[in-house]
Amino acid sequence: MPFAAWWSGRPPTAGTTTTFVLFDPLAQGRQRRWLGLEAVLLARPRVSSYRDAAERLRRAGLA
Repeated sequence: MPFAAWWSGRPPTAGTTTTFVLFDPLAQGRQRRWLGLEAVLLARPRVSSYRDAAERLRRAGLA
């Protein structure tokens, strides 16, 4: 995945790519901080609603 290389500090040397990435600012431990499109399609939600997500972000000082 081109994004994974870029995120690791290895930017592409040529060409362009389009990438869909979903970030999880509250990922902990073994949870992944970001997912590509293929993984997003298989992922289960970690929150039950937008309200729950907003409350978790607020408690973490991120909202």
